[in-house]
Amino acid sequence: MITGRSFCAGLLFFSVFAISCGKDEAPVRKSDVPVGASPSAIPVDSPKLNPAPDPPVAPQEPELDWQSIFPSELVEEQAPPSVESLAVRSEEDRERLVILLKGDLKREAFRIQNLRERLSLDPKSSTLHFELGDYYYRHELPNLAEVELLSALESNGKLGEAHKLLADIYRQAGDHSRAVFHARRAYRDLPQDSTVLFLWGWSVRDSGDIEAAIPIAERCVELNPRDARGLALVALLRADEDRFEESRDFAQRAIDVDPDHLRAHLVLGTAKIALGDEVGGEAEFVLHRRLLLLKSAKLLHRNPPLLDWERAAALAHYHQLVGRFDLAAEEIARSFELLPSNPAARVIEARIRVAQGDEVTALVMLESVVNDLPENTQGVRALAELLVSCKDVTKRDYKRAYPMALSLMDKGGSKDFDVLFTLGTSEAHLGLERESKKHLKAALALEPTNENVLSLLAKIDSGEI
Repeated sequence: MITGRSFCAGLLFFSVFAISCGKDEAPVRKSDVPVGASPSAIPVDSPKLNPAPDPPVAPQEPELDWQSIFPSELVEEQAPPSVESLAVRSEEDRERLVILLKGDLKREAFRIQNLRERLSLDPKSSTLHFELGDYYYRHELPNLAEVELLSALESNGKLGEAHKLLADIYRQAGDHSRAVFHARRAYRDLPQDSTVLFLWGWSVRDSGDIEAAIPIAERCVELNPRDARGLALVALLRADEDRFEESRDFAQRAIDVDPDHLRAHLVLGTAKIALGDEVGGEAEFVLHRRLLLLKSAKLLHRNPPLLDWERAAALAHYHQLVGRFDLAAEEIARSFELLPSNPAARVIEARIRVAQGDEVTALVMLESVVNDLPENTQGVRALAELLVSCKDVTKRDYKRAYPMALSLMDKGGSKDFDVLFTLGTSEAHLGLERESKKHLKAALALEPTNENVLSLLAKIDSGEI
């Protein structure tokens, strides 16, 4: 007899059995069932009718092989030396660093000490090695910089900035094989950096491969049309190919960006002479020599650093030499504000008066400096020069200029064109022909095409003086 309790139990068992038998079947939606077909005839994984087409896949461009870009058949790239092998070479820089950090550079000394202590705790840190190497690089300690930058690359071989600095260090040292090695790897990591391309192109060109250097330099200018170094490099390469009009134009563009670019003035002078403008070319050569003198003397980057009033006077001298009198006047005013009546600014102010044609005032100013400070070589030099070159011949005094110029010979004057010319000129007018020729020829060795020296020697030989 079936009771109500047994009936309910049977019904529950049947429900569970039905669910377990159908748990692996996906439900079929009405919209997926074709008209007239039974649900059991539709496969479970059947796709929808008329599916939307997939969007077209753009073909992927193959990744560029950075090692095959701008190849040079003439440059054999050379990997850097091991860090361990550089210990002896960096000793000189260590001595210079000690001198650099003396005096008022206590903050810098603390920074270096802090970096070294942090490196002792984390000797594999590429960031710390790079920071220390960058400091050495900016302070012209290339051997120490080389050690730290190579150490940074040992931990991170794709540190593009480290490769870039090393490329410049090796370029300046004339090690073009290693410069190209690092420039290429810097380009891999910094493909939009025009400085990397300049370093690369310059090193390839100096290695003798002009053809390979051209596209590198052009790419540099393409990335940054106001990169003066890149423009000067293109100008140089155009001159290498005897395309002097283009060379002139690129050199002028470089000077427009950086009026003090040494190489651009030299290339511009070469191009102008090649195009028949000898006067313009010689003017560029003179300016190049002046800028080179200032740079080699490190007038603006003395060690120990110049005081503020000295730096202002030095900047005034710099601007005066290249004819920027308005900027020179601003620096002179600043120098006087910092140290009233300082002799350096007074001498530069007198030189500007000479350049502007006011020789009478200039003489008075220089006489005042020399009377106040007889040992001031700047004042003595400027006054002696003016005493032999005044346009008003009645103001010339060769007899007085002679001992003044002679006193400068053992103070660097033997390698100074202006001192040699002043001494030779005064000797010529005092009848000291032999001594005059000696000093004028020494001046000519420094400036072989100087018309004033050539003219004076000709007058001595002809007996006009």
